[in-house]
Amino acid sequence: MLSATQLACSRGGRLLFEGVNFTLPAGAWLHVTGANGAGKTTLLRTLVGLSEPDAGEVWWGSSAISICPQAFRRDVIYLGHQAAVKDEL
Repeated sequence: MLSATQLACSRGGRLLFEGVNFTLPAGAWLHVTGANGAGKTTLLRTLVGLSEPDAGEVWWGSSAISICPQAFRRDVIYLGHQAAVKDEL
């Protein structure tokens, strides 16, 4: 089960989203839509632990992913539309 509680994220000093809450049971999926710059990729990166939220917590089962990231990374894979690192790096 993947869940989020009171997630908030900003980028470049601009609030992208706040108060995001959901629970996805095993076998469920999440469909994220929105305009360019709305925070879709930031949300997905936050849900898989590649970005830190400004507020709130992401949970995998009964543990926050920030508390036990190794267990989370063993169970989850993220395939984004771009590499998870900046080209300059």
